[in-house]
Amino acid sequence: MAIHDSIGSLSDPENTRSLETIKADLCSRLKVLAFLELQATDYLIIREMEGGEACPSATKLERAAIRQKCNDLQACVLAAKSTAELDLLYWNEPIPEEAPEEE
Repeated sequence: MAIHDSIGSLSDPENTRSLETIKADLCSRLKVLAFLELQATDYLIIREMEGGEACPSATKLERAAIRQKCNDLQACVLAAKSTAELDLLYWNEPIPEEAPEEE
């Protein structure tokens, strides 16, 4: 999960939002992105909880990594002291490689 994926613009050309508001907005968006990533495997967790087949360990590790990445990014956002620092965080996050187009 990259902070710049589907998160929208950090720009506030009219300077109408406070740093705390921007940080809260970014943290909320990060939570939504993590939720959307986790949603794809929720059924595996629910199936296990309801007494069905166990969820694969690899899936549990992937889900834990998604939650940890979200927590780490939120900590970075909350630690930022200025919008300039948020811009650096926003653009220094690795951009995921796109899947090659099928012919």
